Amino acid sequence: MQAEIDIENNLLQKGAITAKYNLAKAQAQYDTLAKIIEENQNLLDQARLDFAKAGKRLADFKEQELIYATVEVALGPIRKAINIQEKQIEELVLQSSTLILKSPFEGVVSQIFIRAGEAVLPGVPILTIIETTPTEIVAYTDEKQTDSLREGQRVELIKSGTEPKVAYSQVVSVGPAIELMPERLWRTPNVPQYGRPLLIKIPPELKLIPGEMVGVRGA
Repeated sequence: MQAEIDIENNLLQKGAITAKYNLAKAQAQYDTLAKIIEENQNLLDQARLDFAKAGKRLADFKEQELIYATVEVALGPIRKAINIQEKQIEELVLQSSTLILKSPFEGVVSQIFIRAGEAVLPGVPILTIIETTPTEIVAYTDEKQTDSLREGQRVELIKSGTEPKVAYSQVVSVGPAIELMPERLWRTPNVPQYGRPLLIKIPPELKLIPGEMVGVRGA
């Protein structure tokens, strides 16, 4: 949500948008969620305090010099109270942990698919993060060329533009199946094209930005 607020605020400052409604909406959702987290934290702190008190009562009871035959009966309610507090702590910790999402790598949020308040099923993407400095290229070969592909194959990378550059690399992995190519790679805009994906390592001397197209051919 903080990332969404920053994006909206950045667009507003740059003049890309003029309405402040989305920014105000995102800020309100952020404040509401922050309030819920604060309340859960207070409940968690209170549960830990109650748990500590229950543990102290149990320790004090064990220190008594007289041992009665019904000691297990006497300890029953205390142990039950401790179990209840432990369950409450586990539940509150789980609620807090589910509100934090960590990216597997450093990058920039490029797309947000799910908004605040929407239900999300397991496995459904909620946003897209791209690396600021890409390390691999996804290339596609024609269906007729799939038999000649192999991992470790040497390839030539051609970067076009005002200063064309050629670099050499190798195929890291070959996709297991034929897939629909990205629309921007179709030879004819209205005719879908299929190919087998390849993962190619970007050599250090070839400086690329996320989404940049390069030519690939066997070396």
